Amino acid sequence: MCENPPVVEAAADALGAACPPLVCTDGVPTAAVLELLDRLVASGCDLWVRADFDAAGQTIVETVRRKANGSGGDRRSRFAQESGDHAGTG
Repeated sequence: MCENPPVVEAAADALGAACPPLVCTDGVPTAAVLELLDRLVASGCDLWVRADFDAAGQTIVETVRRKANGSGGDRRSRFAQESGDHAGTG
């Protein structure tokens, strides 16, 4: 899961048909996105989260972390943020 459409575009360009499914929130996750993530985690999907290293990115990661943990996804979830070197560039 990522917050920026260019990340999805880059993954698709780099990996082509081998690209795993990605969910892009295009910013703060909506209720529909959180419901989708909840259902994915509950069904056994691994959830990896990538967000910018700014206040909004931290909020996104924390929101998704709480949602995933509430779905029993704590052990299958990975959370990362872009380093400050890239904050605000995408």
